[in-house]
Amino acid sequence: MSKYGERLRELRRLRNLTLEEVARAVGNITPQGISQIETGVTKNARLDHFLRLCEFYGVDPYRLFYTSGRPEAFRSSERTGPK
Repeated sequence: MSKYGERLRELRRLRNLTLEEVARAVGNITPQGISQIETGVTKNARLDHFLRLCEFYGVDPYRLFYTSGRPEAFRSSERTGPK
């Protein structure tokens, strides 16, 4: 399982959402597609799917890939760096 996939799954589970609910809310991706991203079956997720999932969960894509720790660390509102 990919680290970012694990993190996406954790974010979904923390919100008590099903794959179907996320797929319906995000659009243009199936529940199976989300499952494949979460489990690492799809090694190279489509960028638009990945970005839409990040937007849906309110997380920064960079932080999702490169930050370890609890899901709170991935929040877009905590973005740091050059302004």
